[in-house]
Amino acid sequence: MGRPDIEGIKERCEKATPEPWENNLHHWGDTVVEWDLAHGRLRLEGDGGPGFDDDAEFIAHARSDIPALISYIEELERELYDDSQDEEAQEESDYYEGLLGH
Repeated sequence: MGRPDIEGIKERCEKATPEPWENNLHHWGDTVVEWDLAHGRLRLEGDGGPGFDDDAEFIAHARSDIPALISYIEELERELYDDSQDEEAQEESDYYEGLLGH
């Protein structure tokens, strides 16, 4: 698996309506889900089949889950970079100590 387009994902998140998104599930006839957003509502209609409620919950949480995951990925990448820099510095130090006979 390659590295996802983190910058593109961040850009889409930043352009989306600010959180929190709240799932207000309503059932009548067909199933309708509305999310209260800061600037209006997002509406999803369906047949209320298996998994519909779970899908609605997933969408509602995506607005806060995705930015949290991006932050976590970036933190892990920084740690990996820092660790690799420390390892390279140690190897360089060991090399020069070997040349000096220490």
